Amino acid sequence: MSGTSRGDSLGDDFRSDGRRRSFLIDWIGLFVFVSVWLRTFNQAYVNGDDVVHLGQKYGIPAFLPHFANGWIPNRAMDSYGRNLLGRVFDAMFFPLKDIFGIDFFHFYKFFCATLFAIFVFCVYRYIIRLLGRNAIYKKEGMSITSGNTVLVHGSIAIFIMIVLQWFNQVFWICYQMPSFLGFVIMAEIWMRSPATSSVECGREFHPLFFALVFLVSFSLEAYNAIILAFVFFTFINNWNFKKRSTHLKEYFLVLQVLAALSLVALMIMQLFSRRASLTAKESVAGQFILLIESPHSLSIENRLYLLAIAYSFISSALLVLIVYKKGKAAYNIADVESYISTQIKRLEFRKNFLIFLFGTVNSSIGIVAFVSLRTGQNYFSFLVYPWAGFLLISAFSAIWFFAEILIAWPDGISQRLLRNVFLMVLVSSGLISSIGNAPQKYRDSQMIYRAYDAAEKSSGGVFVSGLDVETIPMEHRPLPTENSPDWFLDDYKSFFNKYYGHDSNVRFK
Repeated sequence: MSGTSRGDSLGDDFRSDGRRRSFLIDWIGLFVFVSVWLRTFNQAYVNGDDVVHLGQKYGIPAFLPHFANGWIPNRAMDSYGRNLLGRVFDAMFFPLKDIFGIDFFHFYKFFCATLFAIFVFCVYRYIIRLLGRNAIYKKEGMSITSGNTVLVHGSIAIFIMIVLQWFNQVFWICYQMPSFLGFVIMAEIWMRSPATSSVECGREFHPLFFALVFLVSFSLEAYNAIILAFVFFTFINNWNFKKRSTHLKEYFLVLQVLAALSLVALMIMQLFSRRASLTAKESVAGQFILLIESPHSLSIENRLYLLAIAYSFISSALLVLIVYKKGKAAYNIADVESYISTQIKRLEFRKNFLIFLFGTVNSSIGIVAFVSLRTGQNYFSFLVYPWAGFLLISAFSAIWFFAEILIAWPDGISQRLLRNVFLMVLVSSGLISSIGNAPQKYRDSQMIYRAYDAAEKSSGGVFVSGLDVETIPMEHRPLPTENSPDWFLDDYKSFFNKYYGHDSNVRFK
């Protein structure tokens, strides 16, 4: 009788603790949504390439590659995504404008803030869900107390808010969204990998998984290449299971299909793209020869790119060798299924997670260095478009890894004190960084609003906007200037006529 009562009591405590954790997670999620919404509403306005897809030029009507030479011939996520977003905005704006007389400028802010806040909230919830799916909690009896929940989930929320900043709609659709979907694909594959000792090993993929694969395959070439490298590492890491296990055939078939689709999409994007011929510099092989024969003939940036490519290639080759030998020694046993069920240990999990993180970050470094070398643009920089967008998959992976470390942290008093002090310093500075310079963003937004008002009341002339518009890069420029390219002036005129019903040739300075 007492045993039954004790079991019921433990069950009640477990359920109570679960409800308490769920309540805290929901409040942290609400904090993420509200914070991101307010921050985005304060700084969202039409700028750069947003003018193009809002000024009637929607893009392709279906999510399919366009087999014709062009600047972005088959980045379907780019062209179709902007098409869809522009049409959704129009379908909401014009009826509301007719009924309530709403203003374009503020409705655009509301629209962008709402969608982006939902997106960031989904990123947060997905990473939290990943933490709850890991075998080390389910099999080793690890519990997450309410205090740990606040620390870990609060830290994740802050780091996500730092990584996902609002720039414009194009950056959200073309970089942030596909990078997150690419991370989801990689995480789902890794969670089902037999080498991870996960309870999800061999679990069937959700039908939507293959739709995500198709979406990401036709997003960006760099993301495709990163996923290809990840699939290669995963295949090598699980090679011995492929030879021994019978119930994992679908898993390895998915890896092969993903690799084939990514490779085909990458070839199509390169074949029909004019970007490569217009931006490519001297071949990478030729620059490697120069690095050996006459290193001073290359710029410092190019030398660093070449060293990064060499590092990525050599360390990746060593990683493949280590992983394969580790797998051959560890999995050379009679009963693979028995090994999978008994190797759910924290140490084994960490080793394989390090492989996941190192493989992802390593391939990202090599690919971004290669693209930077070929185009002459520093894609590592957070100050230059696309604002380190190619590194986003690695950033999501690093956040996940950091959260795993926090949860698996030793539970002694001194260890907890060290962790809490570390998190206090890190999260407090991160919180300020995630908020940004709100007064400056507000002033910029108000200046642009007044510029729209001036353009609506005048058909021509040059006005002082209060912003140093000429120094703002084109991909982030909110207003037309005398020196703006013709395509921007024409698209801006179409955009303004569409939403304000007024032909304006006003320029700003």
